[in-house]
Amino acid sequence: MVQTISLLGSTGSIGRQSLDVIAACGMEAVALAANSSVSRMEEQARQYRPRIAALADEKAAADLRVRLADTNVQVLSGLEGVLEAATISSADTAIAALVGMAGLRPALASIREGKRVCLANKEALVCAGMGGRLMMRILGEEKAKTDSFTELILQPQSEIMQFRTWLREQGLRITDETMVEEDGKFYPMMRAVPEAGALTTEAVDEIRCSDDSALRKSAVYAECGEIRGMKQGELCKLYDRYGGFLLQRGDSTLLAFLQKEERIYTEILDRLQGQGLDCDRRRMRYAEVEKLLAECRKAKEIALRGAGCGS
Repeated sequence: MVQTISLLGSTGSIGRQSLDVIAACGMEAVALAANSSVSRMEEQARQYRPRIAALADEKAAADLRVRLADTNVQVLSGLEGVLEAATISSADTAIAALVGMAGLRPALASIREGKRVCLANKEALVCAGMGGRLMMRILGEEKAKTDSFTELILQPQSEIMQFRTWLREQGLRITDETMVEEDGKFYPMMRAVPEAGALTTEAVDEIRCSDDSALRKSAVYAECGEIRGMKQGELCKLYDRYGGFLLQRGDSTLLAFLQKEERIYTEILDRLQGQGLDCDRRRMRYAEVEKLLAECRKAKEIALRGAGCGS
């Protein structure tokens, strides 16, 4: 039986080499996907005759559609088109050669479809499946090596708020995030890129504790933007806790997580009230959870707005 391949990132150097291997081994490329390289994708589509050729760039895909009008190749466009190429039922294996977060979502879609996924990326560091504290230690101990990568794909399983804060302090800027849910557990994944001018921990602490509004709007909080009625530091705290990109676009999986968290905090408060707030420790715990619930609801409000469900 011929092995069938969906090649995500076919026009890059790794993708082109992958096609050489596919042809040499007698395998079949049933779907090709790339970002915007029209001429190279046309050449590949005519040579390998995939069932799908997808370009993430809409205008490039429109051009490709005209060029391949005399073939039976189906030309798809945008993220949806790339995802369809990644999940095409006739492919048993997906080669993920797209760079960064653009390649992460299609790769995850292939995994969900039960396909074998082969990672083929020479520029990205992938660090996943372990606690945030351990990841901070690994990335921090070899800082020169960490900064040598073009991008980092990261999936901490704990200490997530601290991990996002630590990334910023190390000069690693998050450029996109996604979140998946499996068996009731939620896993955020993020793309980060190294930047010059990392702030020291002492500098970050000074900024956080300062009453100087100009200082608070420095590099530490600049990426968080502004929302009416919220201080920039408060907003950045929510972004560190829940993920700024997830909140901004109203990610549906994040909303499910926030609803679960809101329910848990409410149940804890009800239980504490039922036990009585007649001791200091219980009152302190009640105040702590009440604050967490308020932050959760504020995050939910921002996410609903990002999803177009709020004013």
